[in-house]
Amino acid sequence: MKHSRKTSDRRQSRGFTLVELAIVMALLALVGVVVVGFVTVVSGQARTVNARADFMEATLSFRCDLERAFAEGDVPGEASVSFSDGVLTVGAASLSLSDYPEITDVETELSADKTLLKIILTNDESREASSFLLASHCGATFTGGGQGE
Repeated sequence: MKHSRKTSDRRQSRGFTLVELAIVMALLALVGVVVVGFVTVVSGQARTVNARADFMEATLSFRCDLERAFAEGDVPGEASVSFSDGVLTVGAASLSLSDYPEITDVETELSADKTLLKIILTNDESREASSFLLASHCGATFTGGGQGE
């Protein structure tokens, strides 16, 4: 009887069985997969948020620069509006999209009385769009700048 007792003591002190180790490894692998998936989703969302923030910052900068340049060169009469080859021209003010890499396209629309110019800026990558109005001064009107220019 003493002999059988020593044998059972030895079995208990040997360590983990192969099945127990396999279960622990499977659980660790499962936790790893969940963590990697979570990190991937969160980093994708972070990139989207950063792209949106960059676009909004570029939009604000574009708007301020355009308003400043337009106000400095504003004269009574007509201010022509055009967008070609990545350059938006409003009266004497010109801004190139190459200075604003987050902005990929510009569209312009005129109000019925041609005293307001709606400028729509877009970013194809983040699928964002932002618009603002530019008002003419001193009784001036805008010409050109139809939809999709």
